[in-house]
Amino acid sequence: MNRERYTPDLISALGPDEVFVFGSNALGHHGGGAALQAFERFGAEWGMGEGPSGRTYAIPTLDATHHRVTEEQLTESLRRFIAYVRQHPRNTFYLTLIGCGIVGWEPATVRRLLWQSIGDESQLPDNLILPRAFSRKEGDSE
Repeated sequence: MNRERYTPDLISALGPDEVFVFGSNALGHHGGGAALQAFERFGAEWGMGEGPSGRTYAIPTLDATHHRVTEEQLTESLRRFIAYVRQHPRNTFYLTLIGCGIVGWEPATVRRLLWQSIGDESQLPDNLILPRAFSRKEGDSE
């Protein structure tokens, strides 16, 4: 990946056509971490655990019982997200460190699942900005 743009560690404002992508729980109870920020600042809809709302996109990392989703479930959610990003080329999506805070995923695990969902570097949408920890450069060559 020859892009030097990464998701900022802190996003306090969004420009036109920018989208804040955060980890959610399946019930859409945005009570902490990036989910709370998405709800309070960027219009994430309470009760919506996956998909676009306001200037956000929610990716479920916890299920309805607040247990971590399986790798398979996260991969499927990431595939739906990547498809959405590709369908909205005029928007810029800032993916946060989904699942790596409250949920406890290791960044290397989420990075692996993300890249399984994207494919190779040539398939990374230009309008998707990743955290440095999820970039291909940070991972091993898979």
